[in-house]
Amino acid sequence: MIRYLTGMGNDGLAGCQNVKDNNGYVIVEAEESCIVYGMPKVVFEAGLADSQVALSDMFETIMLNL
Repeated sequence: MIRYLTGMGNDGLAGCQNVKDNNGYVIVEAEESCIVYGMPKVVFEAGLADSQVALSDMFETIMLNL
C-alpha cells in the first residue's frame, strides 16, 4: 500500500506503478484537501489510484484496506 499526498511533479509515478504491478493499493489525496494537487493528479490521471480521499479520511481508508 502506498499513499500519495500533496506536492508538485511526477517523481513518484514510477513508484506507484511498481506498487500496482505488485498487486498493491494506491491511495491519493483528493484535490479538495491538497495544497498543491500536482503529484496526486498525475497518479490519478494515470489510472493508478485505487482511492482518492481527503486527508481527513486517509487513516480510515488505510485501515479499511490493510
